[in-house]
Amino acid sequence: MQKTLSWIALVGGEIVIFAAFRLWGGGLLPEIRTLNTVVSMIVLALFFVDILLPWVDWSDRSGKRLGALGLRWVATGLYALGAIAVMLLCNVPFDTPFPSQLLIHGILLLGLVLGFSAVVGASAKVGSVHAREEQLRSGLDDLKRRARQLQRAAGEIPDLPAADRSRIDALAGELRFVAPCRTAEAAALEKEFGEALQNLEFALPAHAVNRGAVESALARAESLCAERKTLYTN
Repeated sequence: MQKTLSWIALVGGEIVIFAAFRLWGGGLLPEIRTLNTVVSMIVLALFFVDILLPWVDWSDRSGKRLGALGLRWVATGLYALGAIAVMLLCNVPFDTPFPSQLLIHGILLLGLVLGFSAVVGASAKVGSVHAREEQLRSGLDDLKRRARQLQRAAGEIPDLPAADRSRIDALAGELRFVAPCRTAEAAALEKEFGEALQNLEFALPAHAVNRGAVESALARAESLCAERKTLYTN
């Protein structure tokens, strides 16, 4: 219903603008009247552009368009004010020739295009930041998932020493306090941490035989987790 009403308002507004210039724009030269009619219709259409190209996508978790929404409306508002001011000044107090008016409106339109280009660039920047953050979270989420799997595996080994089980539980719990970080050092530590968990997964089922491997992998994982907790993105 809202979209239908918006379409009615847009089409109705365009008709009113066209009719107004035809009925009361007789004092203008035909080419200037046509130019002002087209510019006025463009200005109105800009405020209804969401009908054709919805800017905000609420299903997009990155919010990249929402992040650039303010810049988009600034560009639209500046163009609209500039275009209206030019139409008034060039035809009321100043009798500006048609070529000059056409040039000025062309410059304003170019500025609008450049403004929208900046909006698209800002939107892409927000999206890329979100993608990097999602990648960081997915890496940490994978480590947390593997640590929980290790917890379950340890719980299914009846003769596993209670001390080892307790250390594994503590390790999984400590991972909850690890914050995403986009530095090379953090990525290297997470890779080593994953390898330590893998070594522990391999050695744990035969822990009695692989006592040294279990202790080494567990100690390594604890050390890496403690070191990784100290890193975060400012």
